[in-house]
Amino acid sequence: MNENPNMSGNARMLRSAKSSKKTLKTRKIIAVLLTLILVFGCAPQVFAAAMMPGFGLIGGAVTTSTAAIMDDLMPYDEWCEEYIALNPDYIEEAYKWAASMYGIDEEEIEEYGGEYLIDEYLSYIYYWEYYADYYEQRSNRIKAETRIAMGGTASGLGVMFMGEYVKFGDAQPEFRNNRVMVPVRNVMEFLGANVQYGAQSSAVSIALENGGELYFEVGKTEITLKSDDDEKTIEMDVAPYIKNNQTYVPVRFFSEIFGYEVSWDPYYETVVILDKAALVTALDAKLTIMNSILFTQSAELGKAYKQEVDIKADVTQLDSIDGDKTAKLSASMTALVSDGITDLSGEFDLYDLIRMLEEYSGELIEDEYPEMSAEKFKKADFDIILDTAAEIMFIRSSILTGVELFSGGSAATANTWLKQHLYGISELMSETNSIAQGMTLGELLYNSSMSSVQATSLATFEEETAAILLLIGDDKFTTSGTDKILTITIDDIIEAIAAGGGDTEDYEELLDAAELKLTLSQTNGVSISITLKTGDSMYSSYYGVPKMLLTMELTGNDKGALLTMELHIKNTLKITAEVKVKMTETDEKPRTQPPESAEIISEYDDYLTGEILPPIMQMSQLTNTAAAD
Repeated sequence: MNENPNMSGNARMLRSAKSSKKTLKTRKIIAVLLTLILVFGCAPQVFAAAMMPGFGLIGGAVTTSTAAIMDDLMPYDEWCEEYIALNPDYIEEAYKWAASMYGIDEEEIEEYGGEYLIDEYLSYIYYWEYYADYYEQRSNRIKAETRIAMGGTASGLGVMFMGEYVKFGDAQPEFRNNRVMVPVRNVMEFLGANVQYGAQSSAVSIALENGGELYFEVGKTEITLKSDDDEKTIEMDVAPYIKNNQTYVPVRFFSEIFGYEVSWDPYYETVVILDKAALVTALDAKLTIMNSILFTQSAELGKAYKQEVDIKADVTQLDSIDGDKTAKLSASMTALVSDGITDLSGEFDLYDLIRMLEEYSGELIEDEYPEMSAEKFKKADFDIILDTAAEIMFIRSSILTGVELFSGGSAATANTWLKQHLYGISELMSETNSIAQGMTLGELLYNSSMSSVQATSLATFEEETAAILLLIGDDKFTTSGTDKILTITIDDIIEAIAAGGGDTEDYEELLDAAELKLTLSQTNGVSISITLKTGDSMYSSYYGVPKMLLTMELTGNDKGALLTMELHIKNTLKITAEVKVKMTETDEKPRTQPPESAEIISEYDDYLTGEILPPIMQMSQLTNTAAAD
C-alpha cells in the first residue's frame, strides 16, 4: 500500500525523537570537558561565565519516547480500510465536514475536488481522533507501567523517597485543602522515624533518627519540635485529621522537617522526596580532587579583583599556490570585578584581519557599512560596564564613532555609550557566584540537575553522574610525587557517553584522536593540555565539520593564567593565540555607570514601562503564538 505523505513526514519526526534523549545526554557528557578547559586552571572571574553551561550538564528527568508510543499505531492505509468498512456513510460525512470546514455547499463539493476532500477528511479523522485517542491511551498505559516498574501503583497519588515508592496498603494518599495528605505512620517510618500514639489517639509523637522528637495533636495546626537542648512550636498551614482509623498529615511539611527536598511531579502524580545532603555528600566523596581545584581557583565574594589581560593571535590563511597570508591580532584590557559589577576597558587591533577578509571577499567593509573602515579597527579602544544584578550593560568604542546605531538616530560620538538589557544574566551569574560561596561540585551538579524534579529524576541523575565520575572521579587521577594527574582519552570519552545513555556512534566517526591531561600541583597550581583531532568521515562531511587539529596548553592559579592554543583546519586556516591573565586583589572600585558627561542611548528605553515589548520580544511572542496555533 502507498504511504500517506503526511504520515511519512510525521513518522520521520517521531523517529528523530527516539534519538533526542541520547543526543542530549551525549552533549552533557562532552560539556564536562568544556568545563575543564574553560574553568580549572584559569583566573576565575575571566572564565567564570563559561563555567555554568558546563555545570548545566545534568538535565531533567527521563520522559517517554514519542517513537516508543507509536510502535503499534495502526498505519494510515490500514486504518482507512478499516474505517471505510465500519462507516459506509463516510462519503456523506466527509462532504458535511468539508462544507463546514470550507464554508461551501455540499452540492459544490465535486467542483472543489470531491476525492481530494474525502482523503483530507480521512486524514483529519486519523490524526485528530484516532491518533490523539490512541496516543493518550498508550501514553497512560506506559505511564502506569513505568510507575509499577519503579515500585508504585498503576494510578493514584504516590509518594517516592530517594527513588523508591512508599507502600500504603488500604489507606492511600489524598488531596485535601490543596495539600497532599498521607497516613503518617507509612511515610514517617519509611523515612526512618518511629511513630507512637498517646493514650488518646489524637496525640502523636515521632522519634527522629537524630534523637529529636515531634509532637502534635489531630485537629490542631501546632507541632512541637524537641531536641536535647531546645524546644519550639511551629504552625502548620493545614491540620492533621483521622480517616478510616489512620492519621493523615501534610507530606511536604513533615518531610521538610527532616531536612529533605520535596517536589510534585504532576505527570506521575507523585510527591518526590530527596535527601539532597546524602546525594551531594556521596558524590563529593568521589570528587575531592576536582573540588580542591575548584576551591583553589575560586575568587571570594565581597572582594574586588583587578585583572590585566593581554591577547595576541595570528590568523593564517593557507594558500599553497599564491602563498600563505597572516593577519596579526592583539588586545589588552583591564577589568575591575566586585559584587556583580565588571568594569572593563582596553584596546584591540583587528586591522590585519579586516583587510584579510576584505581581500578574500573582494569587498571593502565601507561598501556595506559606509561609516566603517579597516582603519577604525587599528588600535581601537573600548569600555564595557556590566551590572549583572540590574541586567544592564553599557558599551563604548571608538569604532562606533560616526555610526548611526539606531534607525533615525544621530551618529555616535566618542562619548556615546550604548545601553543594552541582558535579560537572564543575573540568574546565570548567581549560579557562578555559588562557587565563590563555597558550593561544591557535587552541589552544583545536583542543583543543575534537580531544577525540575520528576519521579524519574534520581535515576537520571545517578546515571549521568556515574558517567561524569568515569571522566573526573578521584579514581581516574594518578599520583606523581605531590602532583595529581588526570588523563582523558577518546576511549574514556566514548565509555562515559555510553555509560550516560548517550549515542557514541557519531563521536566514534568524528574523532580521530582526543586527549586531555590535567595536573594539579601543590606548588604550580593547575595545568591542562589538550589535543583534539577530527577525521575525514561521512559524518564530518555531512555536518560541515572539516578535518582539524586543536592543541592547547593552559596553566593557572589564583594569581592568573596563561593559555596558548593552535587550531589548524586542513588546507584552510591556522590560528595561534596566547592569552595572559594577571589577577590581584584591589581597593579600586569598578564603575557602575558611564561618566556624567556621557551620552547614553538605548533602543529599548521606551519599552521599559512594560506596556510595549521590545522588537526582539515581539518577534519571539509572534513566533510562539504561531507555533501554538
